Amino acid sequence: MNDDDKLTEEKSKETIDECVDDTAIILGGEIDDGEFDYRGIHKSTGTKYDEEGYDKGGRDKEGYDRNGYDVIGRNKEGYDTDGYDEDGLNKEGYDINGFGKDQVHKITKTLWDKEGYNVIRRDKDGYDKGGRTRQGYDRNGYDVLGRDKEGYDRNGYDKEGYNENGYTSWGMGKDGYDVLGFDDGGWNRNGVYKDTGTKWNKEGYDKEGYNENGVDRVGYNKAGYKDGWDQNGYNYFTKTKYDKDGYDKEGYNLYSRDRNGRNKFPYAPK
Repeated sequence: MNDDDKLTEEKSKETIDECVDDTAIILGGEIDDGEFDYRGIHKSTGTKYDEEGYDKGGRDKEGYDRNGYDVIGRNKEGYDTDGYDEDGLNKEGYDINGFGKDQVHKITKTLWDKEGYNVIRRDKDGYDKGGRTRQGYDRNGYDVLGRDKEGYDRNGYDKEGYNENGYTSWGMGKDGYDVLGFDDGGWNRNGVYKDTGTKWNKEGYDKEGYNENGVDRVGYNKAGYKDGWDQNGYNYFTKTKYDKDGYDKEGYNLYSRDRNGRNKFPYAPK
């Protein structure tokens, strides 16, 4: 073999070694990873299990670890690390609070423990150790939001602020009238003003806001017109935005001229 052939052989060997190393990395690590190779084969036994019968992940053929527990934390007898089975009972047949399957406590021999609670941790009145029923009411009848079964708080008001008689804390009823029968404006249901005892308030306006002439504070009558115009600029007589002479509410015609011929827009071209 000449020098060129030797060089080629050495290069080929280096290439093969590099490929093997790359394969090992891709498949999970170095060729020799402790006692197990990258395939999970034990170097001494030639199997997936070591001399003690555990695989690379530390579990035997049945799936138990070296402490004797499976992946959900139970041993072969079905008990967890605290000594309770799937029903929550220990080898003696009692749960963590000392109750058996028959719900009898192992010490008191009754359905109640020393503190007076049963297997579901409620006393004879149905309250848990926190002092609440299954529905969440305390011994005074209020839930965690401070409301009773009817929805009233400790002061006797519902979510909208009304008591059982339908009034707020300041005496206003759901219909908008207080306990004396007057609304926020001082009017009763019959339109009588509280301070004057008549249908007119001190300024001379009734409950609807009109004076004895049927005109409101800004000059509109009950029909909605003031000087022949409504608030949207429509004329009472023509029912358009122009009066019978062709002028609008502001006094301008279609060509933006007033009755004296002056332009609404003084800088507009004539």
